[in-house]
Amino acid sequence: MSNEFRLEDVTDGKQYGIHDMVRVGCGDCEGCSACCRGMGTSIILDPYDMWNLERALGEDTKAIFRDHLEKHIQNGLILPNLKMAGKEETCTFLNEEGRCSIHPFRTGLCRLYPLGRKYDETENGGFSYILMRDACQKKDLTKVKLKKWIDIDHLPENDAYHIRWHWFVRTMEQKMLSFSVPEQMKLAEYILKMFFEVPYRAEESFYPQFEKRMSMAERKCGIQRERGTTDESDT
Repeated sequence: MSNEFRLEDVTDGKQYGIHDMVRVGCGDCEGCSACCRGMGTSIILDPYDMWNLERALGEDTKAIFRDHLEKHIQNGLILPNLKMAGKEETCTFLNEEGRCSIHPFRTGLCRLYPLGRKYDETENGGFSYILMRDACQKKDLTKVKLKKWIDIDHLPENDAYHIRWHWFVRTMEQKMLSFSVPEQMKLAEYILKMFFEVPYRAEESFYPQFEKRMSMAERKCGIQRERGTTDESDT
């Protein structure tokens, strides 16, 4: 989530850590699926989400894109988002009982909701969690430890991944401004293919696969990080 807003305008004005108690408990939604409808293109996926969808569905990326995702352009990058379908603009993973059919493998934004992340916009910076005001329609939410709410394995490793991916996306959004339109499209299509369309090995850990792809993408895009140099010969 970008920092281009005033926290007090859209949040409760606080920033949370992983061990904080946050008022997000919704009683397991109790059949409510309001946040699974009418979300437009706002549920944007990251590479970890794509790996999880492949694990959940046992399908190749072409089938996943065809049935469940859309592509949209965001600041020069082509990124996938969850598709909203039908008259009620419903997430394609919502079942007839109004429940998420892939809940253990749900996307990161779905997992966080109604929370978001506020990043320190530096390469090695961290992030804090923020609570979006009035995002959940349920009243009288209860307090839950944030770590329990996110419910994800290997959280420190996952946090480091999110920092790395966020920094890469923000860097590329700025870098795109110096390219011609044909160059922008070529790089945008490369990033989409590298991180989302080329299948992951679902039976293997995500993080080593991501690091290998990221190193290749940094070389291709001419990105040099403080922790080392990259070969720009592929740009």
